[in-house]
Amino acid sequence: WEQAHDRWNADVDAARAALRQDTRRVGHANRRRRDNDKFQVHFFGQKVDAAVARRVRDAENRLRRLEQQRVPKPPRVLSLDRPAEDRVPSGVLVAARDVHVPDRIAVPALDITSDTRLLITGPNGSGKSSLLAALAGRLEPVSGRVMRARGVRIGWLPQTGHFPDPAQTALQIFASGRPGPAHEHQRELVDLGLLSGSDVHTPVGRLSLGQRRRLALALLLASRPHLLLLDEPTNHLSVGLVEELESAVLDSGLPVVVASHDRWLRRRWTGTSACVADGQLLT
Repeated sequence: WEQAHDRWNADVDAARAALRQDTRRVGHANRRRRDNDKFQVHFFGQKVDAAVARRVRDAENRLRRLEQQRVPKPPRVLSLDRPAEDRVPSGVLVAARDVHVPDRIAVPALDITSDTRLLITGPNGSGKSSLLAALAGRLEPVSGRVMRARGVRIGWLPQTGHFPDPAQTALQIFASGRPGPAHEHQRELVDLGLLSGSDVHTPVGRLSLGQRRRLALALLLASRPHLLLLDEPTNHLSVGLVEELESAVLDSGLPVVVASHDRWLRRRWTGTSACVADGQLLT
């Protein structure tokens, strides 16, 4: 894609240069004509004009075809990079103590530190999503506490891209809470390569599951997180995008907690693992 985009740019530049050159030749030939130079005009002028005009038309047609066959700039590869001075805080980032949500989760103790790489497995409905939501602060436990270190930014990728107001556009959601009008953040959202230019103006209620999932991923990337909480990250994403996300997580060196039943992801996991069964976290 990058090579095709580079070739397309080079072809467009060459077509435009040829068009400019031949257009200048037409103007130069016209300026050199004299009224008393009848012999040259009669025998050579018309042929030169026809040849140059033909080259101009050819260049215009070439440029028109290239514009119709535009190769867009490929999206940048997913990255979780942050400024060098924005380091992950040391020590315990999130601590859960005696967290209990009836019929969902019961976790006596769990500490997440700057070097945590934890894969949480378990059957559907066992409480994996509830645990991640509680760690992210999106689910309030009935009893117990979840404590988060000051200044820690948590990037939570929920299992489904659920947004409360289906009438809001993807761009409005992406820009929510940021300074300035929404349109000022359109380029950043489009450049992530997760949604097309037209999709960003579509109400989220009309987006597909995959598109809503990619919007949730865009929100996570834009938050520049210190800690990643990924709930079934392979759901509704293409294999290529999943591989990009996996590489981005590995390259970032960020602490991460992943809940997944995906066998492919579990086989490739290199960190520690735990299992949730009937809401209980078993290490």
